[in-house]
Amino acid sequence: MPTPYHPVDTQHVLMLLRQWLKAAAPPEGVDWLDRVRDAMNDAAPDAYVFNAMLQTPRHVGRAALRLRPEDRAEAERARPGWRPTVWTSEQAARAMLLLVHDDSDPEAYGDMLARLLRVGERDLTVAVYRALPLLPYPERQVELALEALRADDPAVFEAVALFNPYPADHFDEASWNRMVLKAAFLDIPVGDIVGLERRANSVLVHELRDFCRQRRADGHSAPAGMWQAAGDKVGNHMVDEVAALLDGPDVDMAMAAALALGHSHDPRAADALARRPELAEAVRTGRLTWERLATGSSTLRAAG
Repeated sequence: MPTPYHPVDTQHVLMLLRQWLKAAAPPEGVDWLDRVRDAMNDAAPDAYVFNAMLQTPRHVGRAALRLRPEDRAEAERARPGWRPTVWTSEQAARAMLLLVHDDSDPEAYGDMLARLLRVGERDLTVAVYRALPLLPYPERQVELALEALRADDPAVFEAVALFNPYPADHFDEASWNRMVLKAAFLDIPVGDIVGLERRANSVLVHELRDFCRQRRADGHSAPAGMWQAAGDKVGNHMVDEVAALLDGPDVDMAMAAALALGHSHDPRAADALARRPELAEAVRTGRLTWERLATGSSTLRAAG
């Protein structure tokens, strides 16, 4: 039997989750959770654990976690890329139960996760997917995570795709690209995907170009922020393709093209961006960033 592999310090993460839960859930709910954890540590039967997972919202509620900047920094230190800013009290509690669950047998642990997902209860499914980057044997759960990419429910898709480091760490290139393109298709903020720059690839750049073309052919615009997923991979003939967006009627798309060219390592990208000196200067000085573009705070819109 292989030794359980944990991507986090489990006890430390449990401490953090309980601390955050105490600020969001009623005290009696936290007490209930502590009793369930004690029972699980005493080898409670699977039926007891399964029922506790289902009953969790009734006890701890669904309030948003109220994380301070120092809490967010602590989460990043505990698990790079982990962003529980969108988590709720029931998701935190369910993650704690998953972390306490017996993980001595990797196959049995994976089967347990699959059984929970088969229940088909939306909030439970979202909680399991959001907890994936914290759970043992992460490399064995890839197929479960890929099921979320095929989900019709945007909330299930977002649970894996957004604010979650699991895909960047474990998806292959084709799966990663498919996830990014589905986010763009659903008009979900691509900038909320963790690991965009690290997982950028030239194939995805071409696929983003093709997606843009298809949306224009259908009479629709593509979300400008999707070009953040190109990272620094805009090169060769794609420099000219992206540069053409600088002069289009869509101001946001022109700013996105400027950012994509500004991050490129291809020398021709700098030459192309120089055609719009005001955008080149904004990228250089930091007045134009992906974050400013996403929040609408760039002062260049008024000028455009």
